[in-house]
Amino acid sequence: MVFVAFGIGAASACGSSGGGGGAGDNGDDGTSGEGPTGTGGSSSGCSVSSLTCGDALSAEEVASIEPAASEYSEDGRLPCRFSIPEQSGGIFQVFCGGASLLDAQRATAEQAYPGATTETDTIGSKSFEMVVGSPGELGSTTEVAALTTSGEYVFDVSLTSGAADMDATRRLAEAIDANLSAR
Repeated sequence: MVFVAFGIGAASACGSSGGGGGAGDNGDDGTSGEGPTGTGGSSSGCSVSSLTCGDALSAEEVASIEPAASEYSEDGRLPCRFSIPEQSGGIFQVFCGGASLLDAQRATAEQAYPGATTETDTIGSKSFEMVVGSPGELGSTTEVAALTTSGEYVFDVSLTSGAADMDATRRLAEAIDANLSAR
C-alpha cells in the first residue's frame, strides 16, 4: 500500500507540536507529536496514548464503508490501517491539537502538492480535503483532515490506489469525527 498523503499530516504534526518523532520511529506510543507519556499538544489535557483504533472507528463502520477491507483491528494502536485488494488501503491517525495544527497540516500538504488541497469545513469544526493523482488509480490518494466538532482532536484519514474515493473518505471522516467528539 502507498500512504503518501498521510505522511504529510504526520510530519506536520510532529513539527508543529514540538514532540517526539512520528509513530513507530522511536518506540513511542504512536501519537506523533506527543512524547511517550501521551500528553501535550493541547492545553485541555488531551491525550491520545490510550485511544485504540476502535475508539475512533469501529470495524463495523469500516466494513460498511469499505466492504472489502481486511486486517483492521479495533484493539490496534494509532495509526490505524486496513487493507483492500489491488494494492489499496486506508489509514488514519489522531492527534491532540486545535485549528493551528490543522492549518499546519494543510500548509505542509500544499507545500508538497501545490493546489491539491481544498478547505471544505464540512466535517468537524474545520476540515480540508486533498486529492493526489487520479482517484482509483495505483498511487492515488484521497484524504480528509479535520478538527473534531468537539475541538479536542485533529485527525486525518486517507484511502489509496484502487480504494481512493473521496466520498468513502468523507464517510470515514464523518464517523471518526462523531466517535471522537462523543468521547
